[in-house]
Amino acid sequence: MLIVIAIGGNMISDASNKTETFEQQLSRVNSTAELISKIIQMGHDVVITHGNGPQVGSLLLQQEEGIDGTIKLPLSVLTACTQGLIGVMLQHALSNQFRNDGIEKNVLIIPATMIVDKSDPAFSNPTKPVGPYFNITDLYESGLKSDGKYQEFPQGYRKVVPSPIPTDILELPIIDSLLQQGTVVITAGGGGTPTVLEGNRLQRIDGVIDKDLASALLARKIDADILVILTNVDGVYLNYGRPSQQLLPHLTAEDGLKLIENGDVMKGSMAPKVLAAINFSSQGKSIITSPDCVLEALEGKAGTVIHE
Repeated sequence: MLIVIAIGGNMISDASNKTETFEQQLSRVNSTAELISKIIQMGHDVVITHGNGPQVGSLLLQQEEGIDGTIKLPLSVLTACTQGLIGVMLQHALSNQFRNDGIEKNVLIIPATMIVDKSDPAFSNPTKPVGPYFNITDLYESGLKSDGKYQEFPQGYRKVVPSPIPTDILELPIIDSLLQQGTVVITAGGGGTPTVLEGNRLQRIDGVIDKDLASALLARKIDADILVILTNVDGVYLNYGRPSQQLLPHLTAEDGLKLIENGDVMKGSMAPKVLAAINFSSQGKSIITSPDCVLEALEGKAGTVIHE
């Protein structure tokens, strides 16, 4: 089967660890490559997407330092930077892992240009968390609290940015061509670069597209069989974090919408994943689970499956 695997940015970088090193990120990427290799050895073809929340947030913080000699870059360009940064890490780790496992596949990165609507209401209502978590004291002492762009989450305060809905992918013909050649494609990193069409001209626009919604769009466009969304919990829970929490092994698209509408899944984290799964449900099944459970989930023994 053709599977789109959406890797969370936190599988590469720990947003809660302010002292994390690049070597620690590489170790996480190597573990991710081992997992993807096992999925391919099960007989599946894969396309890989990835998040960039911790990474693009880190770049934003570096930009805010205002060091002389640096060029101030817009958020759209920083998102593009993370496609190359994380893409190369994954490409090298996968290529090395494939050689170890005797898998003869090329791995290529296709930075994605995601078309969005300039009038998307997300641009006036930022909700997408990026970067590290802060406690309230850190925010006030650094002066970051004053810009009004930080929201409170269970783990602390985190910067939020606009997250428009993607409608098309400029590089789709190239991605299709590579898949027909058996290439493992890494694309739509960080949701891709938000871009609007003004007449027949492309214009970048600041924001971070949710990588799960971008992955669902990609999965539909390439006629994938399964969309796998990897996160830090083993599935979708009702009443998550409470004594009464309950794993939901199966959800219809209708049930998933009710969970979102009733606020039973967190708006900034699980809700976009459930919505992405719903968006793909008319074409195939989606699986939401953790890296530790994904192999079992592909055999129907773990995770949450969302279908029509």
